Amino acid sequence: MADTKRRYAGWVALGVLLLGLALWFLARRSDAPPAMATGKSATSPAPTNPASGTAATPESARPAPSSEARSPVLQLPSARRTEAPAGAPGAFSGRVVSATSGQGVPGAELTFAGPSGAASTRTDEAGVFRFLPDQDGLWQVASIRAEGFLPFGPDWGQSPVRLTARPGSGVDGLLLALTPEESWTVRVEDAAGKPLAGAQVRLLTGRSGETVLFPTEDQFTTGAEGEVQLRAPEDSTVEARHAGHAPARGALTSRVPSRRLVLRLKGEAAGGTEVLAGRVVDDSGTAVAGAGVRAVPPRNMRLPGAEGTGTPVAETLTDADGRFVLERLSPGRYDVFAGILGRVSTTAPGVEAGRRDLVLTLARGARLTGRVRDAQGAPVASFRLEMQQHKGPLEREYGATLTVVDPEGRFTVEGLAPGTYTLRVGAHGLAPSAMQVSVAPDAKEVGPVEVTLAPGARLEGQVVKAGGGGPISGARVQVEGGLYGASLATVFDAMTDASGRFVLEGLAPGTLSLSVSARGHDTRIVDRVAVGPGAPPPPPIGLNPVKEGEAERVEMVGIGTVLGPRDDVLMLGTIIPGGGAHEAGLQAGDAIVSIDGTLVVEMGFPTAVQRIRGPEGSRIQLGIRRAGRSEVETVWVVRRKIQV
Repeated sequence: MADTKRRYAGWVALGVLLLGLALWFLARRSDAPPAMATGKSATSPAPTNPASGTAATPESARPAPSSEARSPVLQLPSARRTEAPAGAPGAFSGRVVSATSGQGVPGAELTFAGPSGAASTRTDEAGVFRFLPDQDGLWQVASIRAEGFLPFGPDWGQSPVRLTARPGSGVDGLLLALTPEESWTVRVEDAAGKPLAGAQVRLLTGRSGETVLFPTEDQFTTGAEGEVQLRAPEDSTVEARHAGHAPARGALTSRVPSRRLVLRLKGEAAGGTEVLAGRVVDDSGTAVAGAGVRAVPPRNMRLPGAEGTGTPVAETLTDADGRFVLERLSPGRYDVFAGILGRVSTTAPGVEAGRRDLVLTLARGARLTGRVRDAQGAPVASFRLEMQQHKGPLEREYGATLTVVDPEGRFTVEGLAPGTYTLRVGAHGLAPSAMQVSVAPDAKEVGPVEVTLAPGARLEGQVVKAGGGGPISGARVQVEGGLYGASLATVFDAMTDASGRFVLEGLAPGTLSLSVSARGHDTRIVDRVAVGPGAPPPPPIGLNPVKEGEAERVEMVGIGTVLGPRDDVLMLGTIIPGGGAHEAGLQAGDAIVSIDGTLVVEMGFPTAVQRIRGPEGSRIQLGIRRAGRSEVETVWVVRRKIQV
């Protein structure tokens, strides 16, 4: 079986790549990400000694400007095209910084994989690095390591961070952000609150429940007190298992008091003994090693935000022979997914637990090529792109997500199945762009396509203590995920300065939601923030301090349910007590067909969710199709303030 410690994914950001980066398989989701509808206020083997490859020399120490000490860690590539030294096949330079403070990380070791093998370099005292490849062509960021930070190290040849070296051209200003390690205590108890010794605790990423497969310890066993100590970044997830109990998961967030998470396991009468096993091959029947395989509940049983219905029940990687075993499954049927970067993923629906002969085939698929330019026609040297395959009127399946560094702005995406896709591209300071791309059934090559990024809008604001208090320094302001250009939404963020002020750049004109958080304060979601020419600046955003002995909460205003697209409707998942949906008698499994008389399918998912949100106390008219029924009824729902 594949070693779960393989260098599969870590936490890094490029200029920055999305914080909490996971490899493509782990980031891919069969449904569009659920949104809280609350109006919330060909691979080469890794060398045994990577440093023995072509050496790259760091440039001389260059202290960071003082203004960068508290600079926000921008989450879109901000590099620029430069000239390479005479005779050099390319040049790349930038900084490695802390994802939480933006300060340079000295002594970080970066390893690049390319046509000639591996090459390494280290950052200087200011976190600055310079990489001069010895050959032109495609290079990948293979690993980044620094003391006190979680490493970045995907499988060899599977890095989603790609650099193209071109003679005479270089790229400067790359920004790679490493996530600092954090210490946590996890306590595992039974249903009565008694500690469970010998419980297995597994560290997961905070994205969608996937296994963290990086070369640091990620599996633990509780002692007599039912506790373990571990290191992980905020927003990670841990899972606990113990014989005779149902597994439980919890998030490592700033809301956990004293960084001590308690997981209480319920008794389990039966289940957890079945396996699913098989093999992953390519379209010629050759084994595919290192492919990610996961089992999830069948699609018709999954509800947005509902515990145990959306995250993988089991996951693993294929071994050198392409074989896999998914263990500790309860009896029943599962959708089994397999994928690897650069190939068409596949899902076997409704597989009965206990099968050991499952064969999953990953086809080569089509290749898309293109180029990204700005409004003046100049190539954009660094950008992030994402492919979303259309699976229905509202549903989108997330595919390849890459950060591309190329002086000419060129890109290549491989492993595309026939169908319609939305190609989304974003770069720092430029408004994100989206275009549809069609892949014919027999197509091998698609494109080239031309993507133009126009100047983006700027949003300025201030974060203060609620009730007339002073400014809050170091607060993080994010454009809420899942609503603004889908998953590219989460790549816009900023950190407030000493006066509590923040700036978000590169936004598309329109309306968005902000998530505002700060240590020691409740997180607040601010809805319907206007962006673009003539838009008024938002009023100061007030955050409530956390009371002594209490955990941090999220404050929101809306109908109080988690939504997800399903066919031509919005499916209701978790219903929050005290919210308008709960008051109106809505239940998980009900579906929103229309909003204020307009069909959801005519709006699209992001617009529909924004329409649902609004001021506290206001009402919204929803066309509801109850679970298991075909008729649509009108339900009026009041938006309420909620804290969770």
